[in-house]
Amino acid sequence: FSRDYAYPALVRSMVSNRLRATSPELLDDLAKQALFSAPPGSADVGAALSVQLYRCLAVVRQDGEEAAYSLGQLLEAAETYVFAPHQTPTGYRWRISVAFVVVLLWLVVGIIAEARRLFAWVAESDPAHFSPLLGTKTVGAAVLLGRIEHSGGDVGAAVGWWTRAL
Repeated sequence: FSRDYAYPALVRSMVSNRLRATSPELLDDLAKQALFSAPPGSADVGAALSVQLYRCLAVVRQDGEEAAYSLGQLLEAAETYVFAPHQTPTGYRWRISVAFVVVLLWLVVGIIAEARRLFAWVAESDPAHFSPLLGTKTVGAAVLLGRIEHSGGDVGAAVGWWTRAL
C-alpha cells in the first residue's frame, strides 16, 4: 500500500470491507480529510472520492434531488480525477471505481446521455491493469449500458453490450 498511497491506513479505515468505519459521519470526515491533505491525483484522493460519491448516492436515493450535498463540486472533482493520467495500477483502479459511481449518480438524477458516455468508457476499460476483481465494474457497466440501450429501443446495441459483459 505504501507504494501507491500517501496515507495507507486510509484504505483500511475507509475502503476495506469489514475493516472500514461503519459510521457515515466518520467516513465523511475521513474522506474529506483525505481530499484536502492527500496529493492531487493520488490513490488516496480516488478512494476518498469514491467513498464520498457512494455516500452521496445513498443520500440522493433516499432524499431525491433535493439532497443537501455539494454534488456539483464533487462531480467536478471526480471528472478531473477520472480523466487525469495515473501511473500506478491502484490509480487506474480508482479511475474506474470513481467513474462507475459517477454514472450511477447520473442515472439516479436522470442525466442519461452523460451516463451512456462514461458507462461505455468504464465497460471498455481493461480490469487486468489492476486485478480481475475490477471486472465487477466493467461488466456491471456493460450490463447497465445494455439495459439503457434496450429501454431506449436499440436492441442491437443492448445485445452488443450484454455480449461484451459475458
